Amino acid sequence: MGNGVEMKFGNELEYQLKKYLRRYKRLKGIKLDVKRPELNEEVREALIRGHYEHSEYDIISSILTGNERVLELGTCTGFLACYMAKKCGSENVVSVEANPELTDLIESNCRLNNVSPRLINAIASVEDDIEVPFYIHERVFSSSLKHDEKARKTYQKTIDVNRLINEFRPHVIMMDIEGGETDLLPALELDGVNYLIVEFHPHRCSADEIEVAFNAILSKNYQFNLAVSHDNVFTFQTKTQQAVQSHRGGELQTQ
Repeated sequence: MGNGVEMKFGNELEYQLKKYLRRYKRLKGIKLDVKRPELNEEVREALIRGHYEHSEYDIISSILTGNERVLELGTCTGFLACYMAKKCGSENVVSVEANPELTDLIESNCRLNNVSPRLINAIASVEDDIEVPFYIHERVFSSSLKHDEKARKTYQKTIDVNRLINEFRPHVIMMDIEGGETDLLPALELDGVNYLIVEFHPHRCSADEIEVAFNAILSKNYQFNLAVSHDNVFTFQTKTQQAVQSHRGGELQTQ
């Protein structure tokens, strides 16, 4: 083998050994437990290699100044919840996660980072306490409201996101709810929300459903911000916020 091939093989062997031995990974300054039984191999690999939720992190880190309140819909491992709590303060972050089997993982990662955002275990909806089917997938980030024959069916209660918005008054909403976004977005009342960051899931939703949800956001006085959108993660901001940014030279202003 040539030197380049040998080096590549040696690097990969070293990586696999470290992966086998490693308990914790520090990703973007956030300490995460990569040996948790809730994590399947694909998620563990993404965490260790540093690819996990990179688009979402790039977007939210470019937006937050530390003065915002953030509502996160779809927490998964708690990585972004921990980052946002460190940046803005735990009292300024509320995270909603539908999968009841991830609660211990999220709380453990929060303790590792000395943060305590408010965690709500429920399905993001516009009604409170309605028990609906939820499908738990082996790939933890793929658990969803959408029927999946490869997933385990359970039941989970809903929480009214419009009530949360009215009570918490977030400046930023992050949404990654595995296909549930197309039903939820048209029904949201987004008063006071300057930024809306949404991951769309074309493998779970039709193009028509995504178009309807996209247009529903635009109809609520938002515009699509291509400059801070990556892959399937789309960033929207209010037209008023865009005008404020332009006037202030691009600095994020929470109102």
